[in-house]
Amino acid sequence: MFDLTQLDSSKIIFNHIPKAGGSSLYFFFQDLFGTDKVFRYKTRNVESEIVSMEDLSKEERDQHYIFQGHFHYGYHTLFEQPILYFGIIRDPIERIVSNYYYLLAKGQPKAKEYAHSVSLEEFFQKRLQEAGDNIGALQTKFLTGHDTFDEAKAVIEKDYFLCCTTKQLDSCQRLLSQIYKKKLEAKKRNVTASDEKSGDVLEALKDKHRHLFETDYKMMRFVRDFYNQRREDIRLQLGLTPKPAAKAKASQAGKAEQPAKKAQAGAAVGAAAASKATGGKKKAGQPGNKGTAAKKGQAAKAGPGASKGPSAKAGPGAKTGPGAKTGPGAKKGPAAKAGLSAKKGPGAKAGPGAKKASGAKTGLVAKPGQAAKKGPTAKAGQGKAAKPNLKVVG
Repeated sequence: MFDLTQLDSSKIIFNHIPKAGGSSLYFFFQDLFGTDKVFRYKTRNVESEIVSMEDLSKEERDQHYIFQGHFHYGYHTLFEQPILYFGIIRDPIERIVSNYYYLLAKGQPKAKEYAHSVSLEEFFQKRLQEAGDNIGALQTKFLTGHDTFDEAKAVIEKDYFLCCTTKQLDSCQRLLSQIYKKKLEAKKRNVTASDEKSGDVLEALKDKHRHLFETDYKMMRFVRDFYNQRREDIRLQLGLTPKPAAKAKASQAGKAEQPAKKAQAGAAVGAAAASKATGGKKKAGQPGNKGTAAKKGQAAKAGPGASKGPSAKAGPGAKTGPGAKTGPGAKKGPAAKAGLSAKKGPGAKAGPGAKKASGAKTGLVAKPGQAAKKGPTAKAGQGKAAKPNLKVVG
């Protein structure tokens, strides 16, 4: 894990790869540390006449905190103080395309003239020819001094304070603000709108030439993961991220709460459904939903109590009210069913005769909980006719 206390005694070298977001960082560093603490080395600096990092005096090296420029890894040897590196890497094909559009818009006269004389594809092929066999590891070597992945990876892990991809640049600026405790907005400078202009041409170049940049693409993926891990380590030291043990405890607590929350949610859904059902029953059971219902425990499920009449299915209340589904009587109970005779019970079905019953008197209904006694089967038509619209007596 990187120890943040190293920043107290170290200086930082930012070896800025061209067209990889470095200009944005230069202005951000000025706001973060002050202009007098940031030295920006250019190939030709007219004001100071410094043309090489070697030309810096000891006093100048002591004065500045960050040294930025288009120079390769290795300048830490010029300093007596400990040095930490900072770097950004970009998709290698996108970087060449961005360079083309930059020259078209802001290049020096000769470079600008050349860019206007060739197409993007021609410019790209020219860059491939100039780089030769080194094209696939240009950024890797710029950042580490090595063109092989394993050696380069070791340098990043050992000497770099931070290294990120251009897509992580905003996150990196926020992290720097947190480290140095100064709230700043992320900056974007010298941005070339190459992606919008290149469109399908850029994608075609990637499809055709990606294999030539194998090392840089591999390094870009490594740097992405390196930054993510370094960011977590730093935020942990700053107290901005819970410690792993606390994370695990919070996760376990969250898992433990889930069943209870699910049970509460289930109970709420059940209550809502019951409330909705009760509302529907009251409408269907009017009039007198409660008035004709049997008392608790008095009605049997398939006995003398009404199924959809005045007594409950297996409990205290009538399901839909005093009337039967299609008539005033209840189904399978003492109430009459659409004018027919009583079925397996003492109550008449409002028909002319009792069916398989003891010949219950017309209109008489068994009280809730009373079962009909077996008796001689009445023939059809022997019972007295039931009066129409008889109500079940509760």
